[in-house]
Amino acid sequence: MGLLDFLFFDIEGDKLVKYKANEKLIVVPKKIKTIGSYAFADSTRAKDIVIPDSVTHIESNAFQYVPAENIYLSKKLECIGTECFLSCSNLTEIRIPHSVREIKDRAFADCKSLTKVNIPYGCKLGDNVFENCNALVEVDMSEKHWSQCQRIGLSQKTMNKNKSVKVEEKITDSRNLNLKYKTRANLPLLNKKYIFLHHASANIGRAEILTKNILDYENGDKYAIWTTDNPMAVFHEENKLELSQMAVFIPMITEEYLKMARAYGVDEKGFCKFSLQKFNQEVAVVIPVFLEGGIETKFNELFGDLHGVFLGNQNLQMPLHNLLETVLGSDKLNNLINKQAFSKDLFLSYRKKDRQQAIEVMKQIHNTEYGKDAAIWFDDFLMPGEDFGKQIREMLKQADAMILSVTPNLLEKGNYVKNIEYPDAKNKLNKHIIPVETISTNRQQLETDFPDIGDIIQLSNKEKLNTSLQRVETSNKEKENTPFTTYLLAMAFLTGYRVEKDMERGLKLLRSAAEQSEVHACRHLGFLHLSGRGVPRDFKQTIYWYQKAYDLYKEQKDLKSIFDLLYGEDGLLLLYMAENDVPKATLLGKEFLKMLKDTPAGEESEEERMLWKARAMAELGDIHFDVNPSEDRLYEASKNNIAVLEMLIGYESADYQDEVDRLKGYASCNEGLVILQEGNILGKDYLERAESYYRQLVERNPLHQYRKEYSGVLVELAILLREEAIYKSRSDFSRSVEFMEPARKLFHKVLDIDRQLVEEAPTINNRESLAIALYHCGVVAVDNNESASYLREALAIVEKLIDETNDKNFKPLHKAIRSVMRRRFIRKK
Repeated sequence: MGLLDFLFFDIEGDKLVKYKANEKLIVVPKKIKTIGSYAFADSTRAKDIVIPDSVTHIESNAFQYVPAENIYLSKKLECIGTECFLSCSNLTEIRIPHSVREIKDRAFADCKSLTKVNIPYGCKLGDNVFENCNALVEVDMSEKHWSQCQRIGLSQKTMNKNKSVKVEEKITDSRNLNLKYKTRANLPLLNKKYIFLHHASANIGRAEILTKNILDYENGDKYAIWTTDNPMAVFHEENKLELSQMAVFIPMITEEYLKMARAYGVDEKGFCKFSLQKFNQEVAVVIPVFLEGGIETKFNELFGDLHGVFLGNQNLQMPLHNLLETVLGSDKLNNLINKQAFSKDLFLSYRKKDRQQAIEVMKQIHNTEYGKDAAIWFDDFLMPGEDFGKQIREMLKQADAMILSVTPNLLEKGNYVKNIEYPDAKNKLNKHIIPVETISTNRQQLETDFPDIGDIIQLSNKEKLNTSLQRVETSNKEKENTPFTTYLLAMAFLTGYRVEKDMERGLKLLRSAAEQSEVHACRHLGFLHLSGRGVPRDFKQTIYWYQKAYDLYKEQKDLKSIFDLLYGEDGLLLLYMAENDVPKATLLGKEFLKMLKDTPAGEESEEERMLWKARAMAELGDIHFDVNPSEDRLYEASKNNIAVLEMLIGYESADYQDEVDRLKGYASCNEGLVILQEGNILGKDYLERAESYYRQLVERNPLHQYRKEYSGVLVELAILLREEAIYKSRSDFSRSVEFMEPARKLFHKVLDIDRQLVEEAPTINNRESLAIALYHCGVVAVDNNESASYLREALAIVEKLIDETNDKNFKPLHKAIRSVMRRRFIRKK
């Protein structure tokens, strides 16, 4: 912080205690995390206040009576204190970030100029938050908040102006999709990847938030987000063709969405008649997004087992962002597709109302020999305007030919195709024009309205269409037909990039390329089998194609790709371990270390190679310890763990410090467990070091996975402390509660972390961890009622997991919980 910061503010650590100046513009210093009570209470001239993203808490009365007109809140703000903005008389609008979890009592009371406010969905509201805010004319908040409107202080007048009537989805005769879209900065649809958000009508506000989040991604300019005002229409079979042009279909899973799906209908087994799994395989890649905790089970009961992304109440869009990049491809891939996948560029001209016929024309072109690898430019739903016309002319200029989709709608007066596109292509640009008739059209009027239109081809006449396409002179050099260009063409069809999206054609091309040993195709086909997108979910097929990709990467000596394939999320090593093929997992780990030693550095830095080596050795040590830890295996595990620690102890990295600390924590924990397995209490030192590494890591970067791993370390340390307490109590039973206190505190810390993880992502694994934490808290609890509460909750979670999965691996935990309950005479309620 600068000198002026210390002159203007009293600061204690990362807390702003008092603002001492009296300026119109106030910018809170960066790195401040908390703004204290009454910190700005004497600021009588403030007009604009900027609060940086480092601030997470604002305490009570911090800005009371401040006359500011604009207050820009931190994007990471979590809590707004009691009477925080009391009587801010000039404040007209406040945008509350989605990170805010709680707004306490009377936070905005007596803000008499306040006209507009939004409340995040997951935010807890105190009493009389908006008391006497009688100027409010626009309140954006969820139905659950509206149900509390009187308690939070909204006047009847405000309620009458704002409260929308909740629309219940009903089955009606209206099956019109009424599609609409948004792009970043209203960019045109050209070359965009289509993402469809399917939400219940009651969740429209949350859909708008998710739309904004996706478009705000670094690569959000590549996407067009589509929605519909009639969500029930999506379920109907006749709309599949139009929806097939979506590269990704995102159902936004809430209670309202499940209610809407049930209203459409369920079969005799209780599954929704609209099958997301079938839609995933036949129409578009489906990525369910869960917006409410604990809803996964209900979703699975209605739609079956389909993996999704949990966003919950926090800004956890990064997992969705990464998945979209994997499914839709990167800018680098798109550039390669542009340069190498297509043999010719065709411009498709059609009326907007003939969209379905246009899709049929594109599919038929790609069914022909001379059109199978053609890129097709089409203007989609764009409405004509000055910029639009300029773009269209530029596209026509670059195209090798125009395909004219012929229907009676072409003959209507004043349409853009007849008045502008066709004359430009024919007279100004002298383009080769291929008219394709999809619906019988008056020939005489057609030839009058479209002079020199030439021979009209019936859509069903594939041979004649192929001959016409053969005659198209292309400005591009002749395209090479290789497994790699086949892969690129496959990705174009799978994602709908410069062609109509066609899953069946894309998968056929992808498999052809993979069978010809194209490494990118092998890897992507393996990913599709892992995720069940377009193909049945099949781990064995995933392992087959990943292994083939590994062998090809090994021939190419591409170490970075090998590392990502082996050790990435759901990497090949983990898949072999999941299939209990420990020898294969061990072999691959050793092979990678040997390749790392024998292969000279490429584009990667020495630092990256060192971290690759550390990760590989740590994983190898973990494999040796996890599988039948004999004396020899314990020795091998310890050797790898110590080697990793010797490499990283004292190592500082500007770019990779998170990974360094994570690996140090991982190896320290594993080494501590090895030493304890050998009966040596010195293992405790390593566990404490691991706890320290992970604590620093999550304080710096609280990623979900980092906190999950930290929780695992804390559990191991807490179990050791519990065993120590039991041992000490044998010699002094009167102090047993005192001895157990450190373990109890640590188990409760684990419980807090695991509850938060489940709230963010209620996966089976996270819920199992929560049940284990509850079990341990129940075991160490002194009060029997407290113990009963923890154990009953743990038992309920485990029994639900057993019902959901039918997995016998949960039985030992179930048995352990019941055993403790019997010993403590706790009944199952």
